[in-house]
Amino acid sequence: MNFDEASQTARSVRSPHGMEAAGRSLNGLAIVALGLAPILGGCGGGGGGGSAPTPPPPPAAVSLEVAGATEVEEADNPKVQVTVRLDAPASGVVTVALNLAGTAERDRDYALGDDALSVAANATSAAAEIDIYRDFEEEGDEIIEVSLGAITGDARAGNPSSVTLTVIDGPAAVLNKVPPGNGDDGGDDGDEFVEEIDLQLVPLGFDATDEHVAMILSAQVPPGGPAPVPLVAEWSTDPGFNSGVNAIAECYAPPEDAFSDPFSGPREGRLMSPCGVVPSEDPFDVFFANIREFRLPFADLAPSRRYFLRVWLGEPPPSFELGATYSNVVANSFATDAQSRLAVRCQAPERAPAAGAADPLFDQQWHLVNTGQTAFSDRGGLAGADLRMTGAIGAGHDGAGVKLAVVDSGLEVCHPDLAANTAAGGSFNFGAESRPGAASDDPFNIMAFGDHGTAVAGVAAAVADNGLGGRGVAPAVTLVAFNPLEAVPEEENGDFEMAAEIAMIKSLGGSASRPDSASVDVFNMSFGAEYPGQNASEEFSQVFRTGTRELRDGRGAVYVKAAGNAFSVCDDEAYPLHHPFHREVGCLGSNSDPDQNLPWLIAVGGFNADDVKSSYSSAGANLWVVGPS
Repeated sequence: MNFDEASQTARSVRSPHGMEAAGRSLNGLAIVALGLAPILGGCGGGGGGGSAPTPPPPPAAVSLEVAGATEVEEADNPKVQVTVRLDAPASGVVTVALNLAGTAERDRDYALGDDALSVAANATSAAAEIDIYRDFEEEGDEIIEVSLGAITGDARAGNPSSVTLTVIDGPAAVLNKVPPGNGDDGGDDGDEFVEEIDLQLVPLGFDATDEHVAMILSAQVPPGGPAPVPLVAEWSTDPGFNSGVNAIAECYAPPEDAFSDPFSGPREGRLMSPCGVVPSEDPFDVFFANIREFRLPFADLAPSRRYFLRVWLGEPPPSFELGATYSNVVANSFATDAQSRLAVRCQAPERAPAAGAADPLFDQQWHLVNTGQTAFSDRGGLAGADLRMTGAIGAGHDGAGVKLAVVDSGLEVCHPDLAANTAAGGSFNFGAESRPGAASDDPFNIMAFGDHGTAVAGVAAAVADNGLGGRGVAPAVTLVAFNPLEAVPEEENGDFEMAAEIAMIKSLGGSASRPDSASVDVFNMSFGAEYPGQNASEEFSQVFRTGTRELRDGRGAVYVKAAGNAFSVCDDEAYPLHHPFHREVGCLGSNSDPDQNLPWLIAVGGFNADDVKSSYSSAGANLWVVGPS
């Protein structure tokens, strides 16, 4: 039946005069309807025989939650995680705004990184971190209210829709600016107090003549104490001073000109015995009037031995450990040569390499490859907190063809693990002229503690696979060393500070001979920061500027400088400028040294085997990189 026939039949059904014809037509229509039924049924139509459509799921409910306690101590500088959570995964991304309120002020009392959190499709949560500041202000407890804001996506607000954090106020900082002995009554009223200063010894020099070694220092005694305070010098071959202790009964007072070289000039009339120190209220006299020099004659010493000197003020420490820090003790050491004179040249020890070519201490060098080894400590560190050296070592990147200068206090050029990398005649000793028998190309440090430059050079350039010790970061580098920190004036009674500055400039690329620093590729300066009250000198700025532009055939040398070790210097409550905030940002920042703010210097901080900042490493905005320390 076509469309016209069907229409005609329908009209017949409605007409009272066409019932018979309609019956015949209905039979035909029934046949057509039966044929269409499967098709209509498949499309969800036809007489109510299909199932009802499935309704869409309801929007996910969004709630807020806090990880951990809702009461936190401001003094702990805590970080609190706030989580947006959906009770069911959403089909698309859900974005939830966070509203902030409460008595605590954002960006003054705390910080929140994100004002809105996005929950990914098919996920159920996203988190933000609230960083609560330790501000050292007395302001009472405060609250932070976080609540749900606008929600975008297939979700709706649920419960709880807000969380409240209570921040317990920390102690207010009290900064002591009261100088000792200012007449304060000493009462602890929370505003000021008179601090008690211990007896202190300040080392000023350690050197030698043909006849003796000499140690010079300043003994500082606060006013009001008993007088005179004993100042005693001793020497021994025992580093712990438990046996064979000998006293140096005589000392020398400072020269009449307090600013002259205390090692030069006549000693007649300056000899003192016993060597006591008288307190003084004059700051000038406290330092300069109490300078003392002790001398130990070589005639009293045996050849080829190691000796130790110590000077103590007031009373000796009940237990003494070489290398430990005591406010009233200064210690030093040196060695004698075969003629019982001061050893001033590197003397290589006899040391047989271990079986095989491997470095026996490599497995303990956590800074190269940290596996969590103990490295002779009482526990291991965090695996992976290292220089990521595995690939470099495997690829054979060893620094060959690069000249490295260690600018420091010395270097043992004959050291068994350094000698093969040390350029013959390439190093320079700025202290050679003041020490009889010293060589200008051997920057040997006379102190037998072991000099800092040798330790630095070992980390950087120790030979690999020689059966001795460990290996350096660049075990095939060409090594030279300069010791400007040991420089002395060319003329008697000269300016030591000026001599050191000239030597430093010559060591950093400003000289083509004595020393030849202009041929160096990388300069390493692992000494601490200084804190002068002026900008970097034009001479220093010029040597760095020129070096980074003109050395290495116009490609520029690389200058690497330690940030300093002064982060925790004023942790001591007795430190005159102690402030609790120093525990957060450090005591003396790396930026405090104007030289370290120059753009041609790479300032480097330190991290430890746990992958956190080394406790002593100075912080600052001038740090380019941090490395294992």
